[in-house]
Amino acid sequence: MALVVKKFGGTSVGNLERMRNVSELALRSQREGNQVVLIVSAMSGETNRLLALAHQISSTPDMRELDSLASTGEQVSAALVAMTIHSLGGRAKSFLGHQVRINTDAAYTKARIHTIEGSKLISAVQAGNIAVVAGFQRTAECAQTLGALADRSRVDGNVARGEGLAGDAHLVLYCGEPRLGVL
Repeated sequence: MALVVKKFGGTSVGNLERMRNVSELALRSQREGNQVVLIVSAMSGETNRLLALAHQISSTPDMRELDSLASTGEQVSAALVAMTIHSLGGRAKSFLGHQVRINTDAAYTKARIHTIEGSKLISAVQAGNIAVVAGFQRTAECAQTLGALADRSRVDGNVARGEGLAGDAHLVLYCGEPRLGVL
């Protein structure tokens, strides 16, 4: 049984139909005997919408609050994808950065990963769930606050490479809908 980690960008989870495609792809991989971890971005355009709202309030928003706001788009996607998997008869659990324990320094908007604790993900997939991780989220070791990483791909890449997960993880990246259109 292989551990397969699939990363989906904002275009790939940009609407409910695309989330269904992602969910079907994950369920197919699980039926093939794999343990599956999905990492999902915010729906296409959502982060930009949220940041624009913040900048309507202030031209220099508080960095901590900006992190908090920006990370919510991924949270929405993770929950919706998990719900979609449930609606298709599968089992899934969504996880936020602090639940997976993606530990970083305390730098707001540009944090760097120190460690990833993958035991909750491993437990979830071993119990037959598809683990759905909200990308772009982390927990600062010293601040215990939810925040954003310096580079959106950094958390996704580290989790996707299986850091903090047992054994070797097979990584598949999906950056746009055209690659999902051949399902």
